[in-house]
Amino acid sequence: MKTFEIKIWGTVQGVGFRPFVHRLAKKHGLTGFVANDGSCVLIVIKADNKKLEEFIRDLKQNKPQSSDIVNLQVTENTCGVIASKEELQNINSLSDDFIIKPSTDNSEGPVFISPDIAVCDNCLKELYRETDRRYLHPFISCMECGPRFTIIDRVPYDRENTTMSDFPMCDSCLKEYRDIDNIRYHAQTVSCHDCGPQLEFVEAGKDGKLTGFEAFLRVVEILKQGGILAVKGIGGFHLCCSPFNENSVNKLRKLKGREEKPFAVMFDNIAEIEKYCIVSSEEKKQLLSRERPIVLLKRKKSDICKSVFKSSKYLGCFMVYTPLHKMLINSVGPLVMTSANISDRPIIIDNEKIMSLMDKGLSGVLYNARRILTGIDDSVIKVNSSTGIQFIRRARGFVPLPLYLGDRFKNVRPILACGSDLKNTFCIAQNGYAYLSQYGGDLEEEEAFRMFRENIDRFKRIFRIKPEKICCDLHPGYYSSKYAKEYGIEVLEVQHHHAHILSVMAENCLYKPVIGVAFDGTGYGTDGAMWGGEFLVVSPEGFKRAGHLKYVPMLGGDSGVKEVFKTGYSYLYDSGLDIHIRDERWPLMKAALANNINTVMSSSMGRLFDAVSFIAGIKSYSSFEGECAILLENCASDYMEAFNLMDLFSHYPMGKSVNGCMPYSYDIIEMDDKLVGDMKRCIEEIFADSLKGEDKRKIAWRFHLTVIDYILTMCTKLRELYNINDVALSGGVFQNSIVFEGAVNVLKHNGFNVFFNVKVPVNDGGISLGQVFAAMLEE
Repeated sequence: MKTFEIKIWGTVQGVGFRPFVHRLAKKHGLTGFVANDGSCVLIVIKADNKKLEEFIRDLKQNKPQSSDIVNLQVTENTCGVIASKEELQNINSLSDDFIIKPSTDNSEGPVFISPDIAVCDNCLKELYRETDRRYLHPFISCMECGPRFTIIDRVPYDRENTTMSDFPMCDSCLKEYRDIDNIRYHAQTVSCHDCGPQLEFVEAGKDGKLTGFEAFLRVVEILKQGGILAVKGIGGFHLCCSPFNENSVNKLRKLKGREEKPFAVMFDNIAEIEKYCIVSSEEKKQLLSRERPIVLLKRKKSDICKSVFKSSKYLGCFMVYTPLHKMLINSVGPLVMTSANISDRPIIIDNEKIMSLMDKGLSGVLYNARRILTGIDDSVIKVNSSTGIQFIRRARGFVPLPLYLGDRFKNVRPILACGSDLKNTFCIAQNGYAYLSQYGGDLEEEEAFRMFRENIDRFKRIFRIKPEKICCDLHPGYYSSKYAKEYGIEVLEVQHHHAHILSVMAENCLYKPVIGVAFDGTGYGTDGAMWGGEFLVVSPEGFKRAGHLKYVPMLGGDSGVKEVFKTGYSYLYDSGLDIHIRDERWPLMKAALANNINTVMSSSMGRLFDAVSFIAGIKSYSSFEGECAILLENCASDYMEAFNLMDLFSHYPMGKSVNGCMPYSYDIIEMDDKLVGDMKRCIEEIFADSLKGEDKRKIAWRFHLTVIDYILTMCTKLRELYNINDVALSGGVFQNSIVFEGAVNVLKHNGFNVFFNVKVPVNDGGISLGQVFAAMLEE
């Protein structure tokens, strides 16, 4: 009989892994122990080679559903020490010689922390079993579900290292905690009505507070009456109201300062969602996954009021993921659930702070005493029919799981990447693992920048990483860039669109040259201009700007992003069409363009979308980022549906007529060793179509066809020039499903290998991963 030491890294703490190992060892008749050993789970067993092999095979095949084994190492331990007699005697509940030992704080190796996990089916059954002692306990959880990342202060994941340390277990819970056959065996979040957090409710305009089930009943009553409530969840407070009450939703919009951006709706089950949306099998799978993200679904006509989704063709839907959510939705039906914040500020996690919204139209606050250590929003994804899952926002349910970038980076110095100022995430990396943060909003907001700094400090502490190199965007005015330069260690500046493409290369382990197509709204270029319609040749050694949209002088800087008419006028001026502009503001704007006053040179594809949206007569002002481009996509989608063109791009003939429509004209010019896309003729033709009253849907469709055709033409020319057949797509424009799926399918049909973001957002939320990868490659 030999003694073996098994070390397992991955999501193996906080997911019932030690109890699982204990039961498995008992099943196989093995002696020894299991313990959280700092960043890993340590198993020591006595076994022969055959029993070891059977044990490990069983362990891998039947591990807890919420766990993930990244690395497993087995070594023979010659000392043969299992556990002392004293240790065995102290585990009174065990009758065998395999025990769960107290955790140790071994700091070797990478750290893995489980994300917060949606409530499991077993707990939901108990929640509604009237004879169960946790009947209607809004904080029921077990070793397979409940809060994790948002309540942990340090590793290892033990109760005393979480905010559940504020709630000592009662005798009944402690008995379950020690019972090997119980689903709460060594479950760190175990609690009940007697010893756990309790609901507390403060109603606007009333003194005192309600607690427990009385608080819950009053909340249900208020929601049914059309009230707006703040409800504390896992990663912060939600603001919620009925999606069927137009007045309530409009009041909620006023409270949040959110005029047009759609709200998400939480449902109890798939059947309920299918009343309001079309749900594919893959979308259903994502809705029911343990991560419970918001999934953007095609809407049906329904009685959900228009003020919920506004002009969007989609409805953001997600399933209940906490016991309290289940109780609420089960009592009142679907609810609008949106992060409790004002505009782009961070989600509110403090009980005291949420009370300040009471005088802004909030009907009341439902809260509890369990502390949240880090705020985290709900994740948002879209499922494309031919390309799979696309992250819009990566947060709850996925963070802080790392991406493994390969053995070649195991010995690279620890790195911190600060990301972009918009849709910020940061990334911290060590031992080949990259830990991407949750969505952090826009850093120009003072509170968001404060949370950015605090969350970096938290990640460094929890994951035990001390950065020796820091990365940032090339933009000198970014708060994230200033933070990096003041940090006091070696700084690497990474151009924005280079980082976009590197994020795709990192995900797909690409170490040879690719044609990178990076389309977004803006990014600071190496020449000081605003890039955004880029074709880069990217390799591990760096990048070359091989092509881009022609520079167009843009009015208004940041204000031009919202005042889309300025972008439209800029393109009309550049195309020589400004004589047709009838706007009393135009002479002043023309003078600014002519004299380069408050203008920027832009090659942005995102701004081109805005300009076309305006010129086609769709929208002149964007109330949230990307709104005009989204409306343009909606019009194109309407045309495609009307003429049954949804499956077109699998066989698209480049430059040929489709349903009687040709792409708009454009030119590709060789200039300074680059291919420059000139859309002057495209703008002229769109303006002419708009003047003669052409269907806006058709204009939008032809423009999308033009962009896809342009991508294919440019990539074909670059393949001939550089002998590269791999294409990487990234940037916020590729959130447009028509352009994204169209480009992927057309490129594949023409022999290209196409890569794109799947594990991180295609928008600026993935920039920090690209920056980390740049630093790793430089090492």
